[in-house]
Amino acid sequence: MITAEGQIDEQTAYGKSVGSVAEIAKRYGLPVLALAGSLGDNYRIVYELGVDAVAVLPSGPMSLAYAMKNAAQLISDAAERACRLIQVGAKIKDM
Repeated sequence: MITAEGQIDEQTAYGKSVGSVAEIAKRYGLPVLALAGSLGDNYRIVYELGVDAVAVLPSGPMSLAYAMKNAAQLISDAAERACRLIQVGAKIKDM
């Protein structure tokens, strides 16, 4: 499963969509990747919720205005990078 949120932080454990998606996915034994615009304090709590990996959208320093204007492309790019990492993991597993 791939889910996303503007910022993943300690509040993610309290009813935000990433935590809910992870909970459902784990019932079915599915891995969970969370995409985020940014990472806040205690973002690692999502691992306890069942998220397996987190990838952030910005590929480098950028202004909030730029990130918001280019959100669709940033999400697409981050998802592609994450999927390529998944492919690498699958190839390593098959070795």
